[in-house]
Amino acid sequence: MSSIAIIKRVKIKNILSHEDTEVQFPLGLIALIGPNGAGKSSIIDSMVYALFFNPQSAKGFRGGRRSLLRIGASDGLIEVELNIGGKSYIIQRTISSIRSEHAVLIEIEGDKRRVLASGVSKVLEFIEKILGIPSSDSIRYTIMSRQNELTSFLDETASSRREIVLKLLGLDEIEKAKELLREHLKKIESDIRLFEELKRQSDEIRGQLHELDRIISKKISERDELNKKIQTLSTELKLIERIKDLLYRYSELKIVGETAIELGKLKILRDRCIELNKINLGELTSVVEIYGNAKRRIDELNKQLHNIDDRIKGVAEEFKRISNTELKWSRESEVVEAIERYLDEVRRAKHTMMAETSFNESSIGKLRNSAVCPLCGRELGEELKIELIDRISKHVEKLRNAIHDMDRIEVILRGMLNDVKKYDKAKTELLSKISELEDQMNKAALKYNDIQQRIQRILTDIKYTEEFRECFTEFENSTIKLVQCLQRKAIEILKLYSEKENLIKKLYIGKDLEPSKIIEEFNTVKSKLLSLGIDPEKVDYSGIEVKYRELNSKYNSVSQELSKLNGEIDAYSKHRADIENKLKYIEEKLRELSRSVEIHRAVDVLVNKLLGRDGMLAKILTKEARRLIEGYTNRVLNELGHDFNVSVDEDFNIEVKGGSGELDVRSLSGGEMVALAIALRIATAYTIFGRLPGFFILDEPTQFLDAARRKTLFEIIKRLSERVPQVIVVTHDTDVIDLADKVFYVSKVGGRSIVQEKIVELEIVV
Repeated sequence: MSSIAIIKRVKIKNILSHEDTEVQFPLGLIALIGPNGAGKSSIIDSMVYALFFNPQSAKGFRGGRRSLLRIGASDGLIEVELNIGGKSYIIQRTISSIRSEHAVLIEIEGDKRRVLASGVSKVLEFIEKILGIPSSDSIRYTIMSRQNELTSFLDETASSRREIVLKLLGLDEIEKAKELLREHLKKIESDIRLFEELKRQSDEIRGQLHELDRIISKKISERDELNKKIQTLSTELKLIERIKDLLYRYSELKIVGETAIELGKLKILRDRCIELNKINLGELTSVVEIYGNAKRRIDELNKQLHNIDDRIKGVAEEFKRISNTELKWSRESEVVEAIERYLDEVRRAKHTMMAETSFNESSIGKLRNSAVCPLCGRELGEELKIELIDRISKHVEKLRNAIHDMDRIEVILRGMLNDVKKYDKAKTELLSKISELEDQMNKAALKYNDIQQRIQRILTDIKYTEEFRECFTEFENSTIKLVQCLQRKAIEILKLYSEKENLIKKLYIGKDLEPSKIIEEFNTVKSKLLSLGIDPEKVDYSGIEVKYRELNSKYNSVSQELSKLNGEIDAYSKHRADIENKLKYIEEKLRELSRSVEIHRAVDVLVNKLLGRDGMLAKILTKEARRLIEGYTNRVLNELGHDFNVSVDEDFNIEVKGGSGELDVRSLSGGEMVALAIALRIATAYTIFGRLPGFFILDEPTQFLDAARRKTLFEIIKRLSERVPQVIVVTHDTDVIDLADKVFYVSKVGGRSIVQEKIVELEIVV
């Protein structure tokens, strides 16, 4: 084990006969006592189950798998706390009839808790790791003895003991290692054969690469010579191509020169011709027409205004006759105001007469029905009444005639008023139209002046130009005809310019068509040819062409030869790359296989000499295990106070030697047998774990022993507790009470196990 391990605590709930039990285990000798069937062994069984039993395995520590759940319970818990090397670990196993079993392992440091493993298999693996045991079987034959298993190791046959010890020490793994290495050895031997074959191929390929390098080097030298020829020919071709280009350009520019000079002269006139063609004579004619039409229309509207003024004057004269008043007016609104004032006067007078008529008619009615004057109240005679009625009636008739005349005048006045308003509206509309037409005339006049100014400016610029002289001579007195003539001339000039320009474009390939630029380029090309030793006026064009074709043919021939050579180099290089890749692959495989070559001898020794049940390692392991078990068993027997010792031969036969010579194991007393069994267990644990165990568990070690032998056994156990930090004994014998450091009494009440710390004095009284 990596560190001393002791059991601190066990807690079980709903396990076998235990409903809820917790036991704290101190150091020293601890006794769990109680009658048979009280549930003592159940505590040990629970610890064994929690720490070592895997339900996935086919084997257990007693009787294989079985249900630990308390009858009637669906869930149970086993919790074991261990202390290993100063650290505490809690192992929890939950058992359920309805869910899968679960386990968890918790590490405790101070107040901190950390889960190290979860799940049954992982927890069991971690327990073996922290306890430092090879397997759970090692516990069975060493530090934990359950009922009837104390002497099981001693009861085994010699060959079985040997197998058990070697298995616990890892003999099975050594045998497995031998079988694995045997297969590996076969592969290594196959690798060595392959290594030798690949080494032969590698040497052949290196020879091929050397030959290919020689061929490629030779081809590259040939290619370098051809590249030099290509470079020389290319330089000569570029020079002659440059001369050809310059000569071709010189010929073009020579032909274009005269045309360019003519184009330069025409270009001066081109802009003036464009300006001439921009003059829109139709617009000028349209402006004149608009001006004339507007003037004629204004004359017509002025006549209509004069007619309206005459009509208004007639209305004023008629008003003067009717109203018998002098009417002076300068605006139509004054006539309207005078008629409206007089119309109001007529209406007021008519209303007054109508009121007077109504009053007189009322007075006539009163006079006819009364003898008293309606005004002064004096009595009237019949004659006077008739006279008054006649006089008032005549006056009423006169008033009615006057009212009739006023109605007629009112109708006339209203008609006159409507006529004047109508004339005033018509006059306003005519004046608005006249204003609009006057605006048209002004705009037309302005536009006419603008066009005339532009025309005059252009005419001034071109008046003395030879190309336009004919037009000025023939149409000097008519602007429109002059402009029409000039525009015809401009179209002819622009057409000629376009023809010359297109001709130059066909002959002259250049962006700038400025004649001066063309002449400048012509001189430049000529200078370049002269600098190359070529006089463009005396050169033999056909001779240059022949020389060019010869150089070009030679260049193409060398290029084809170079292309063929490059193809050969590429093919050889590709072939070399393929072979080199193959060599790299072989070298990589050789590096991989070299490991097999290097380890072949070592693996051969391991397989055929060291490993296996009959190998040297197994023999050394057997010898060392036998020596350790024999030596430590005798040491423990001596510490337990026995005067006999044992020897273990190569076949693991156990021979007992006492003061009287060799003894048969079966001749030992019960106490001696138990002591020997305990010593063998401790020695085996030391051999397997490399140190003494921290705890030792004995379940019913005194079963089938008489009282004397039980007492002797307990004395041995007491001495064992002085050597092992923690010894736990499960027994129904009360003899252990006097020897134990801590006693727990287990009893069963109503089918439920109860654990109590037992007071020694009370137990003795009982």
